[in-house]
Order: sequence, then C-alpha cells, then structure tokens
Amino acid sequence: MIEKASVSCYGIRRLNPFLGVLQIIELAGGRASTTNGRVWHIELQIARPGGWGSLNAHASINTWQLVGLWSEKEGLIKAPMATDNRHDDLCNQLIKQIMQYQHELPFPLTDRRELWLLDQAERKPLALLMSMRPGPRHSNHKPRYWRGCLERSGVGGEHRFAEIDRLERLVRKRAGFNVNHLWVTWDADRLYAETDQGERLNRARFPSFGLTEDWPDEQNRELVQRYLEWIAPALLTLPTLQEEERRRLESNLGRRASRIEYYWRLYPTILDREKILATRVQARLATDNSGITR
Repeated sequence: MIEKASVSCYGIRRLNPFLGVLQIIELAGGRASTTNGRVWHIELQIARPGGWGSLNAHASINTWQLVGLWSEKEGLIKAPMATDNRHDDLCNQLIKQIMQYQHELPFPLTDRRELWLLDQAERKPLALLMSMRPGPRHSNHKPRYWRGCLERSGVGGEHRFAEIDRLERLVRKRAGFNVNHLWVTWDADRLYAETDQGERLNRARFPSFGLTEDWPDEQNRELVQRYLEWIAPALLTLPTLQEEERRRLESNLGRRASRIEYYWRLYPTILDREKILATRVQARLATDNSGITR
C-alpha cells in the first residue's frame, strides 16, 4: 500500500467471480476506485440515522455513498441522488488525488488474507473464494461455492463463459457436500501462506489463477484451460504472477480483444507489447465498425 500523508493507494481483488483488481485511492471520509484505470467511482462517507426505536434516536452510522463518476475525458458526472453540495470540497480533493497518483497504477495488492475452497478427497486448495486485507477478524460473509463469471444461464455476451454451468458443477462436485474451507494469510513477499493454526504452506500448493488445473480427467482439464483462456485478460492484472505464467496468458488471449482493451492500463507488466497493442487495435477497429463511438 502506498501511503502519502493522509492518502492511501492500494489494490484489492474482485473475487467470486474474479473480475480483475480494484484500484483504490482513499483519504479520510472519501475514496475513489477504478476497475480499468480510466473511469473512477467517487464515494463519500455519509452519516445516516442509526436505526429504529428511541434507543437509537441520537445514533448515526457511516455509510459509503456514490456521488459520481470521473474521467479525464468527461470530468465529473454526478449520480442522480448526489444533490447535496456540502461535500464538494472533499469530492474535489479526491479528483486531485486521482490526477496526482493515477500514473502510478496499478497500486500494490493488499488483500493478503484468502479463503479457499478445498478438494474433498485430498483437502488441497481447489478454488479461491474471497480475499481481504489482513485483520483480527474474518468477514461475516463467506461464500459456500465458487463462481466463474457474472452472467448466468441463458444470457449471452462476452461477460459469460459459454460452459460456465458445467464448470461450476464440476467444482461443486469435487468440493463435495460437506464443504471445507481454509483461511490463509500470505507474507508480504508472497513466498508462503500461513494458516490460522500457524502452518506454513508453500506457494506451489496454491493455484496461481485461482482455480486448480490438476484434474484426473482430460476433458475436465481441457474445460478448465478454456476457462482460463477466456478469463486471461482479467488474470493479467494480477501482480502475483510469475513471468512464465504471464507469458502463458499473453500467448492465449484468443478473441478477447475487447476485454484486453478494458484491462490493459492495470497490467503490472507486459511481456509482449506488440501483441497487446495489436489486440487493442483490433478491439478499436471492431468498435468503430459497429458504429459505437468512444
């Protein structure tokens, strides 16, 4: 995490399903976040009434409220409900921080605490369910099963992996009915993960792409490989990849040009710049031919 005076800049993964790395600039009372390095969500911490009943009459809670979207091209576009101008100074401060620090994207990854779904038979990490910044307590929300993409059955488009139903059933079957989870916390250099019981596990025990590629059946292995190729543009935002893993993803980008154009600003490094640039040009040409303007 980058800390400069009262400003913190850091990244956290968007998981279950994996949607890349969320980049955050945070200061007291406000934060800005982006999923593509271009459009930023501006949120402010707003005090709300504490709850129902006379005992809570004078209580208040802080909640995050989206006040608008900002980009260099469009400037600030306020959300429909953000009509209160009392927080304009804080909003302008956040925009100044974006302009100052966006050239440092991507920010360091800070969600070193992870929850893994385990294989029922061998109790090995099967799929990554969630991650969070290290702290003394678990999250109250703990997903039971792994999800591979946002869109569900019957919905087409690039946001849905065509074989997702089959893949998710495969993972659920391997996890078994009595689901087992494992909390681990990685060291700062990500050389090993430590369980809550103090056992240290080597990084080789954990699937680098968040889903195990070790399947006894060839058809299942090929299914997982097709999924990883489909999600490769988002996986390339991970700063934890080894060079050979990154090279492998870059060599299997397939027809996902539009998603590369979305994510590329957040890639920690690019090994084959000519290939990435050619794919981005392909995406722009496809957009122009469809009659959609940027």
